[in-house]
Amino acid sequence: MFGRLTADATVKTIKDERQVVNFSIAINDNVKAWDTGEIRKLVTYVNCSY
Repeated sequence: MFGRLTADATVKTIKDERQVVNFSIAINDNVKAWDTGEIRKLVTYVNCSY
């Protein structure tokens, strides 16, 4: 399993002059179906703020 950035990070200044960095990552994983044994690709998108 690994993650990748999906777009450039953005920096925003909030009302009390602090800055927040927003970015999104995609986490790729392979999952084996229990009924068929088929390997499927699963992508989970996560929005992050720091």
